[in-house]
Amino acid sequence: MRLKHLGHALRGMLLLAAIGFAPIARASVDYTDIWFNAAESGWGVNLAQTNFGPAPSANDFIFATFFIYGPDGQPFWYAAQLFRAGTGETFTGVMYRVKGTWFGAPTFPPVKASDVTQVGQATFTATSSSAGTLSYQVDAVTVNKNIERQTTIAQNLTGSTQASVLPSDTYLGGISRSASGTCPGGTALLNIMQLIIFQSAPNTVLMQFFDGFGVLACVMQANPVQHGKVFSASGAVYQCTTGLNTTVDIASIRKLDAGIEVHWRTSPNSTCAETGRFIGITQQ
Repeated sequence: MRLKHLGHALRGMLLLAAIGFAPIARASVDYTDIWFNAAESGWGVNLAQTNFGPAPSANDFIFATFFIYGPDGQPFWYAAQLFRAGTGETFTGVMYRVKGTWFGAPTFPPVKASDVTQVGQATFTATSSSAGTLSYQVDAVTVNKNIERQTTIAQNLTGSTQASVLPSDTYLGGISRSASGTCPGGTALLNIMQLIIFQSAPNTVLMQFFDGFGVLACVMQANPVQHGKVFSASGAVYQCTTGLNTTVDIASIRKLDAGIEVHWRTSPNSTCAETGRFIGITQQ
């Protein structure tokens, strides 16, 4: 084994010791993004999510700010504090109307309690990693909308657009995986320590998973679609050296400040269900 691979393995082992191999019931998605209805430009809602403890948790929190308008067409400032309902993908809580000092005033004193008025409830339910429903109440008016992540600028998942060239986006990390039933390939992904992503075109991505010795273990080849800050893909190719050859739905690929997070799920046969999550940091 080359020294370079040995270094990769040792760093990967340290990361895996920290991340662990604990099975997960379901990989949790971070819904932080700008959300809107594509057919109704001009309004939207910003969701900023904070997780507490192992996700999903009933303590998970979303602070929502709305940019919407009153009956006279003038903009109003509304905010909501939403908590996850149980361990599902629904967040609900109180919605407020806020007023304060003119933005051009010399100073901006903190908002007084009397300037914050509870106007109703708000509920966000995710139907996928990039779409959901929003229901909110302002006084006697209830609004129900389908919403999705808003893409502001196109992103590449890698620093290279040539599949023949090793891209800069190589990650060291670990897998959290849950499999039930009889799955072909067994626990092939449990020893994954490295992920290399090639992007040969804006919508063509090849993900190669290597073990701690630098040996290729599994690949996923997908045509991901960008939604806001995340990518997702249905029916991606999923193959492992153990003989696994199936398709996989990649719920999200999300680039982090210095890493990446990938969530997927697959059912290779009627008796097998697999949910997986890879988290890695950029290899320098």
